[in-house]
Amino acid sequence: MQKTLSWKYSLLLAGLLSVFIACQKKDTGYDHNIIAKINDSKITFQDFSDYFKQKYPKKNLINASDSLKNNLRNDMILQQILLMEAYRLKYNKDIDIVKFVDEKERELAATAMLKQITTPKRVTEAELKRYYQWLGKSFTFYSIMVKTGFFDENRKSAEQKANDLYKKILNGKDFKEIAFKYSEKPGAKSDSGRMANMECFDLYEGLTKQLYQMKEGETSKPFYTDNAYYIIKLEKINERKFGDYKKEELQLKESLDKFYNDCVTFKTNEFNNYIRKENHYQTFADNIDFFCERAKNMTFREDTLGLFTDKEKALPLSKNDVEEITIGVFLPKVIEFYWDSLIHERVVVMLLDYMNTKRLIKHKAIELKFNELPEQKRDLEIWKTHYLKEQVIQKEILDHAKVSDDVLRSIYMKNKAKYKVKKRITVREIFCKSQTQAEKVYQLAINGENFEQLEKKYNQNQESRTHGLLGPFEKGRNGILGETAFNDMPVGSISKPFRYRGGYSFFKVVSIEPEGYKSFQDVKDDLKNQYLEDNKNEFISNWFQKVKKKYKIKLFEFA
Repeated sequence: MQKTLSWKYSLLLAGLLSVFIACQKKDTGYDHNIIAKINDSKITFQDFSDYFKQKYPKKNLINASDSLKNNLRNDMILQQILLMEAYRLKYNKDIDIVKFVDEKERELAATAMLKQITTPKRVTEAELKRYYQWLGKSFTFYSIMVKTGFFDENRKSAEQKANDLYKKILNGKDFKEIAFKYSEKPGAKSDSGRMANMECFDLYEGLTKQLYQMKEGETSKPFYTDNAYYIIKLEKINERKFGDYKKEELQLKESLDKFYNDCVTFKTNEFNNYIRKENHYQTFADNIDFFCERAKNMTFREDTLGLFTDKEKALPLSKNDVEEITIGVFLPKVIEFYWDSLIHERVVVMLLDYMNTKRLIKHKAIELKFNELPEQKRDLEIWKTHYLKEQVIQKEILDHAKVSDDVLRSIYMKNKAKYKVKKRITVREIFCKSQTQAEKVYQLAINGENFEQLEKKYNQNQESRTHGLLGPFEKGRNGILGETAFNDMPVGSISKPFRYRGGYSFFKVVSIEPEGYKSFQDVKDDLKNQYLEDNKNEFISNWFQKVKKKYKIKLFEFA
């Protein structure tokens, strides 16, 4: 029962990191601040105090009972022994675990990097009032943009280029001509960077601030905002009036919230495009077409065995400077949730875009050493500590726990109502776009022709991936088709054509699963997993009583 580890849960155990670090110190003699020793490691009163605050934030340690303090100390000893066992058993060197930890490091680094780029601003009273004033004007202007890179890696050269362009303008060169030739703003080649009737909700804040300081006909010096240097030539200012601030405040706040979130969306999309371009991301159209065509052979999610040869699995669907995604790599990652959509090129390309972008963002974050930030190193160590202890709990305790069939069967009988299965029906549908066609095929079916062959030949539902099979489904599903199927139709019977989904359908009942209960064998694994989860603390406690005998544990009076 390997459960997905929760990052939020690991944060609750942040205090265990200090326990881990403190307990690595070798004992150098008696210290009244020490409350416990495990072999040569120690737990200090400060460790205990910090852990107490995290476990019981509303309680005061001074007023805590001896029983509570002793229980908490025992828990700290348990946590430390779990970690020591993880290292003794070399889980920290297990290849799969090392890979998992490395991936978590990239994930945390990427999160930190994206937070720096895409965290929306919070709306404050001061900003509301400033934007209210800014709404009084809109601007028509020309701009020259020189990008500095998302992390200002090219800021020095961009600043120099912007200054050189500004000198050209001062020396009499036409602004629009300079913008046309040199601006890095999208669309500058067609409009020379002209923007008409732009208000504060159309522009980055830095641009609006600059425009409000300018007069019509004026050209700004190069200035920096939002990962670029700009030079602006203001053509026209349009004055506008708004109602009283108090009357406009609520609507203004909603608009500003939306504006900030729109900025994040724009920056995110811009960054994704930047990261893909920087790493020369490309897809291979012919191989994608081949993949989609072959995917049409899948009737069910499980139909991947033998779908592609080893040679075909090596065909690349996409490539960037960091990695190549082949059919063999791609299919296992998407099959569970997208198996019935992989015949569509747009879906495959969308998934490839997502997978490549996510991988490249992580690569960029490591390249820029976001993983070496103190906060990220701390968070990774907290997560790793928690993860290693969970490995011990799972592999050394729960995987070895014995639960008899008698115990599980007793639970099954007490909770049998939970495993009730409603009546379910499976049908094979033939969909036709016209009533005439539906009636024609229906006559062939009731005259005894093979229904499965008729479906292959006449079904006009282009989205069908299951050769017309629907189900098993319960009552209340699939609209009028489901209602008809549950109207006492026996297995093998064929419905009359009916209007459905913009066309006409009829179907044959393939199978009926009567109401009943899932068998004990069907739910046995689920029952055991739930039993282990419900009694997890007891299993851990029993294990702890045995394992702690291997360690020299000494307790001291609380200070």
